[in-house]
Amino acid sequence: MAFRPAGMQAESGRDKDVPVFHRWSGCLMSHTSDFLLERVVHQVLKGHLNPELVREAASSGPEAASFIADILWPAMECVQQLHQDGSTTSRILNTALRSLRSLLESAALRLDRHASNGRSAFIFTAPGESVDLGAHMFATLAEAHGWRVFFAGAGLTLEELTFSIGQLGPDILVMHGSLPDSATRAAEMIRQLQCIRIWPSAQIVLTGAIASSTGQLDADLIGKHPIETLELMALWPEYRRSPTSPPTPDPGLQMLEGSAGDLMISADLVREMMRRHFGKRGDHPN
Repeated sequence: MAFRPAGMQAESGRDKDVPVFHRWSGCLMSHTSDFLLERVVHQVLKGHLNPELVREAASSGPEAASFIADILWPAMECVQQLHQDGSTTSRILNTALRSLRSLLESAALRLDRHASNGRSAFIFTAPGESVDLGAHMFATLAEAHGWRVFFAGAGLTLEELTFSIGQLGPDILVMHGSLPDSATRAAEMIRQLQCIRIWPSAQIVLTGAIASSTGQLDADLIGKHPIETLELMALWPEYRRSPTSPPTPDPGLQMLEGSAGDLMISADLVREMMRRHFGKRGDHPN
């Protein structure tokens, strides 16, 4: 999967000299990672975290970043999608999100911290989504990578958003969305922000499952995976999409072909796992 500036196509190959925060390896798609992801989803749905899992969350350095980006991030998307399609109750969703946030806080304490890059990011959740955990995860990783973070979370009205942007003057606006269904309202908010031009120099970035709906989202940069999105933010700070953006990259702009595996557990697999562990929906121990 390629992660690139919106409206542009990736060139073949990759510039080996491009500095990136994180080079992905095939081990992230290993059975070990798949098993850990399933184990996390299983435990957070129950609301009971095994002490061993908590210790894994508190591992140090790059391992902590991978745990957040490759385990907690897809687990969060899974539990939200399960609730969205009616497979779990609101109570179970809230329990799972609380457990995931607890694991995030443990992992965040062990993240490697980069020096400040002198840039700021205003991070908020797509309109219509009440859960801000994904934005919280992205803000945690961005801050560790040297960004000055303004975390706005969920539930912002357009008036609140524009006032905050005008007051803070961020370099980048990052909208996170865990649910592809949020794309329509997100697209409308982006159009309104572009019309208002309260802070016209700010770059608009989308991340999360909402990035799958690139056809209707007129953002500058789009990336589904959090670390890939951070790489894009670092590599193309000046890129702005416009109606006249070329369909292919400018010859002087080297594209980065994303190398992260699309590590995502399907909702069908999670439902099967729930049936295997919990039986019928009403038998769930939580």
